[in-house]
Amino acid sequence: MKEETERDQRRRGDRVPMRADRPVFIEVNVDGNNVGVLVENLSCDGASLIYPEESPSIQPGSYLKECTLNLGAAGNIKVTPIVRWRVWPKLGVQFDKIGESSRSRIARFLQSK
Repeated sequence: MKEETERDQRRRGDRVPMRADRPVFIEVNVDGNNVGVLVENLSCDGASLIYPEESPSIQPGSYLKECTLNLGAAGNIKVTPIVRWRVWPKLGVQFDKIGESSRSRIARFLQSK
């Protein structure tokens, strides 16, 4: 049996790079401002985001509440990301308690990429 690597423990699904001509965003309220944060890559379980601004509310372990994953023509999905890491200008998030129907919609979107 294959020994589980550190990467396997951190992330279950492979991330898919998003196309520049079809951007994907997570809409979130950061410090009282509604912001569209660019998704660099996406999986059914989380995403890597580009957010160069400093904010005390976006730190490892923080929950980003009432967020919307905007998949363009594929629609919107409500998500609750947890910030797992932050290295300027990026941050990695994991989707907390994401439902099976939302996970399936993201999977279909990723298969169309």
